[in-house]
Amino acid sequence: MKHVSTQKRCVFVRPGGLQCRANAQPGDEYCFFHSPDTAEKRKLARRAGGIARSTQAAVLGPDAPERKLEDSGQVKSLLGETINQVRRGELDPRISN
Repeated sequence: MKHVSTQKRCVFVRPGGLQCRANAQPGDEYCFFHSPDTAEKRKLARRAGGIARSTQAAVLGPDAPERKLEDSGQVKSLLGETINQVRRGELDPRISN
C-alpha cells in the first residue's frame, strides 16, 4: 500500500516553472523559505548560520604534547586519557572528537 501524504505542498513556482517541493507551513500556502510571513525569521536564521560558520574550529593548543600511537596499547591509553579529560571538563568534547 502506498503512503499518501495529506501535507499540502508550497505553492511557490520557481523561475524555471517547477513548483517548490517543500511542505507548506500549517495555516499557510508557502513553506518556511517562501512565505512572506517568515521573512524576518529567515533573516535571523541566516544571520545565526553565518555566525555559527564563522566560529573558529575547536583545536588543541600548540603546547599540546605529541603522543606516539604505534600500537593498540598507546591508542587505548590516549583514548582513556581523553575520555577522562572530557568527563572532568578539562577538554572540549569537540576537540576530543
